[in-house]
Amino acid sequence: MSRKLFAVLALALAACGGGDKAQPPAGAAPSAAGAGDLTPFQLEHGIGPVTQPVELRGEVEEELAAKGKALFEAKCSACHKL
Repeated sequence: MSRKLFAVLALALAACGGGDKAQPPAGAAPSAAGAGDLTPFQLEHGIGPVTQPVELRGEVEEELAAKGKALFEAKCSACHKL
């Protein structure tokens, strides 16, 4: 039983991609240790590599959106449910 549980856990962790933690971009705010270190954008949108609002250009491609949704549901939603 423990071998099966270990195998399931290993597959679940591998599905997230893993890898080395990304280094913050040069000039990025320090870690979220204190809210005083965060920019107004980070306070509103969170911390990460995106530093400006994202604007879509053109129409959303429904086929690609459906593929992305299926991929998210298969690999990400177990840990990242809304």
